[in-house]
Amino acid sequence: MNTLVTQHTKELDYCSSCPKLCNFACPVSLADGRETHTPHGKMTLAYLLATGRLSPTPENVEPLSHCMACRLCTLYCEHRNEVGETLADLRAELTRYVPRNARQEAMAQSYHRFGQAYGEDLMPFLRNLVPKARQVSEATLIYVPTADVVRQRPEEIRAFFDLAETEGLDSIALGESAALCHGLPLWQAGLRDAFMDHVRRLCQSLAGARRIVTPSAALIYVLTHFGEALGFRLRHRVMFVSEFLGAELAERQPPADAPRWLLQEDPYVTRFSGLSKGIRDFAQQHLPLQVDDFAEAGEAAWPICGAGDFRFNHPAQVRWLARRRIEQALALKAEGILCTDPVDAAALSAEAKDGPEILTLTEWTRRSR
Repeated sequence: MNTLVTQHTKELDYCSSCPKLCNFACPVSLADGRETHTPHGKMTLAYLLATGRLSPTPENVEPLSHCMACRLCTLYCEHRNEVGETLADLRAELTRYVPRNARQEAMAQSYHRFGQAYGEDLMPFLRNLVPKARQVSEATLIYVPTADVVRQRPEEIRAFFDLAETEGLDSIALGESAALCHGLPLWQAGLRDAFMDHVRRLCQSLAGARRIVTPSAALIYVLTHFGEALGFRLRHRVMFVSEFLGAELAERQPPADAPRWLLQEDPYVTRFSGLSKGIRDFAQQHLPLQVDDFAEAGEAAWPICGAGDFRFNHPAQVRWLARRRIEQALALKAEGILCTDPVDAAALSAEAKDGPEILTLTEWTRRSR
């Protein structure tokens, strides 16, 4: 693994010798409290594996999967060490030494067959959510919710097309590739060849669209950072759903007594894709709410699910993070949580039996109209 050591010398050296100053920012550390799963613990393990001081057995490799790649440790690191990227690169390198486990094998096969991780064709279910008039194969302005939203938060899709009907947005239709995944679970799991094959097929399926609207910041991230590396120029054609709705809908200033909601954001795919400011501007200009960040309210800005394979591998930690977020919102006396990621909204809703209301940007916009 000499190439990996050379590529990530600084990260491996600095993190394995660090006094754990970023542990507080790591949602996984909060969720299970195990030293092995802190950024320092995982990077120390990575250092030992990469330098050959520890054998790459399945048991030794497993803790590396306890990373959401949210980059919050990087944000708080004085040296800006890329922990998530280093761990993902090591997992990719280790596929040469450790056979795929059953979960990885099933994921790779599902992506090859269906274009996503859920092991079944989701397009029939998706078509039942969308008016037939919006299912036009030759449309050039298309809506692509991605497989995660289809499976986890169909309310988002219904709300979007209800808005399209009530606001007269007649030109947008369901994309033929609407139930495909962005592919980041493959990337984070270290299945790089399968990931790049998937990204190529995904980009090819979208190449004919003039405009692509999506509630998935992860899709925008993949098209920008990986699709363009393959020669596809799609970033200028893809719009986050709030960007599209903000351009189409009239502004509405919130009333003075607007209810207070807290914004739940996936810091990796929204902030590092340049979407955060536009999301906040949209919330301020189009929703009758007082919207605050969890970070502004004194709480960490971590995701609930993440865009990679963490949510598939460690559902108990995802549930813990969702419950903790709801407890924070209640303590801050917020009436609800406004989610940029529909998958986070689904995870929060599953735990918010008596807690604050959970809605996505699209769902709240539909309510306010």
